[in-house]
Amino acid sequence: MSLIDLVMISLVKAAFIIVGIVILILAMWLSYDGNVWHAIISDFGVFLLIMGFVMLFTPGSSYVTPAGPIVGSGGTLMAIGLQEYFRAVSTSPDLRIEIVQDKPILNTFPDLCGTNRPAQQNAVGYLRLRVRNIGRGAAKNCVAQVRASLSGSAGCSLSPDYNDWVDLVWAGNRDRVDINPNDVRIFNLIVMPLDNGSKPFYANNLNMATVCGGSPPYAWFARPDVFLLGCLNRVQDCLTKCTYEVEVQVTCENARAEPVRLRLTIGDDWKSTSIQEVK
Repeated sequence: MSLIDLVMISLVKAAFIIVGIVILILAMWLSYDGNVWHAIISDFGVFLLIMGFVMLFTPGSSYVTPAGPIVGSGGTLMAIGLQEYFRAVSTSPDLRIEIVQDKPILNTFPDLCGTNRPAQQNAVGYLRLRVRNIGRGAAKNCVAQVRASLSGSAGCSLSPDYNDWVDLVWAGNRDRVDINPNDVRIFNLIVMPLDNGSKPFYANNLNMATVCGGSPPYAWFARPDVFLLGCLNRVQDCLTKCTYEVEVQVTCENARAEPVRLRLTIGDDWKSTSIQEVK
């Protein structure tokens, strides 16, 4: 074989490399947005690039050596796997549950907990948590949930429902929210109707003194039906003066925050009612 033939063969093999590079540049120019055509173009470019390199450095007189397509196909499969891995890493949400130190007292309208007070006097205390998304992708349709157990003195009450996960309400009375990258959303953990002295409204109500397993009602977990139908809709769910061990989780269509364990203290007044993380 003449030198010209060898040069021509090498040029043809190098052409695969050049075409592959051009296709990859084109794919980068198109930018990745999840489009299937972008994936096809970039994978084809990787195939040509790898095949060209293998054939160029494979001894032989033919224009296309068998090793080129074989190694090129294997390299493309590896590239597809790496591409999907890095795409998932770069677009996945990463959620963290945090305690909100602020304990707002809001005058709610309509009457949230069945106190029959006008809006300007219908004070309700809120213990809240927030979810921070430190990832690069949005978390979709996130649900906040709680389950609890008793940990404290006698006279505590807790509905059997709370042995399993129970949905909570996000701020704004929403059941589900999206959480964008570098953003936070707040959800309610408990609500406590308060009197003028920031004490539990129903605790000294003689008519309500024995509705929570023999103890007066102090607060309620912020379940959706509490916001829809009122605290007294499920009196058996009321929280009394006690300490509860609480586990909270947030799950989304495409993400999940690691559950956190909390110690919920229901005190004689709003000031002594609090949540602390259990390490």
